[in-house]
Amino acid sequence: MDFHEALIYAEKCAYISAVVVLWIYF
Repeated sequence: MDFHEALIYAEKCAYISAVVVLWIYF
């Protein structure tokens, strides 16, 4: 896995966790 793929993966994980947090709290 190269750096670009790792960046996309990290961004996707951050987005999903943000959605989950918003879904839990709102």
